[in-house]
Amino acid sequence: APLRVADVRCDAVTGVWTLQLPDGVSGDGLPTAGPPTAGPLLPSLPSGAVLDLEQRRLEGDGNVGYRLWRSAGAMCRWMRRNEGAVRGARVLDLGAGTGAVGIFAAALGAREVVLTDGEAGLLPLLASNARRNRPLLSHGTEVTAGRWRFGDDPPACARAGAFDLVLGTDITYSVNTERDALCGTLRRLLEIGPDNGRAARC
Repeated sequence: APLRVADVRCDAVTGVWTLQLPDGVSGDGLPTAGPPTAGPLLPSLPSGAVLDLEQRRLEGDGNVGYRLWRSAGAMCRWMRRNEGAVRGARVLDLGAGTGAVGIFAAALGAREVVLTDGEAGLLPLLASNARRNRPLLSHGTEVTAGRWRFGDDPPACARAGAFDLVLGTDITYSVNTERDALCGTLRRLLEIGPDNGRAARC
């Protein structure tokens, strides 16, 4: 489950649901003061280390990928509880944004992680965040980044065989304009099938 029961409350009179944010965190996932960092949103790694991720506060609705959102923390907590599904896997992170989810997978022992996003301007941020967290990754773990818009052909870094695990957080808000494209991308990934006998999962 992505959220603890204590995180969500419902007013019995109004029927309104509210989400309790950690102290010092705004609704967009960024700290309310100080520089934008991973803060309390991401869990620590088994070693106790925490990812060091650059975020950017940018104006406009089209810049959501430059920030860390609560769904990334939820996915990372799921991976912590299911490390066996991640360790040794070839992982694809769709709509990677800051790269938090894919880099966390790499730090848990994925053998290869491909970070993709449809916005070309995010690729330098993905590469930078992967480099700054390199010391937390297992020796030999490969992390690459490429632009992949839903419905388009995959970038070269995502073509070498099938993925064991396909991750995506906060990527379905685009379904109003790109529903068929996202579904087509996921269908294509599932049709490729596993390359090592394990069931591919999206």
